Amino acid sequence: MKYKSAFLTAAAFSLMSLPVLAQTSTPPAASPPPQQATGVMSKIFGNEEKVQWSAVPESVQKTITAYAHGGKVDEVEKENKEGKAIYEAKVKTPDDQKIKMKVEEDGTLVAFKYGHKEEKDVSFSDISKAAQKTISDLAHGANIKEVEKETRNGETLYEAKVKASDDRETEIKVNETGDLRELKTEKDFF
Repeated sequence: MKYKSAFLTAAAFSLMSLPVLAQTSTPPAASPPPQQATGVMSKIFGNEEKVQWSAVPESVQKTITAYAHGGKVDEVEKENKEGKAIYEAKVKTPDDQKIKMKVEEDGTLVAFKYGHKEEKDVSFSDISKAAQKTISDLAHGANIKEVEKETRNGETLYEAKVKASDDRETEIKVNETGDLRELKTEKDFF
């Protein structure tokens, strides 16, 4: 735990310098996501909506492009948190890695994850009974919004996004045998 904390602290300091780098260097080009035929809003999940690249503010596009590692933007979603617009981009890099990042409307990078190779949305009923039990126990009756299946270092993990009645979100990550791997409440998100 001590090493994880030190690593996270080092990562946080590294991320603090990223906006400065983005302003002083030419970012690698990122491919915009394909245009969606259904218009700006093609899907709504809670207060999240998919948006076309052309509808993303220029300041957000610049930040996404700066941190895309030359990758292709697969999808951008917009959500409103406490009256602020937050854009979440999913990017696939040339070396087949995945990047997820969250950017505020003014272009400020607020969250960044690199390296999820295999990840897909799954139904709660399709995951193992042990994983269902752990997630249900930790959700305390709250609404399970979505579940993603990912493979990391050869281990299958399930990440459930849970929304409590007070609108606070929690992410619960477990393996197939139901062992808890990660738990984050909204205040703990990057």
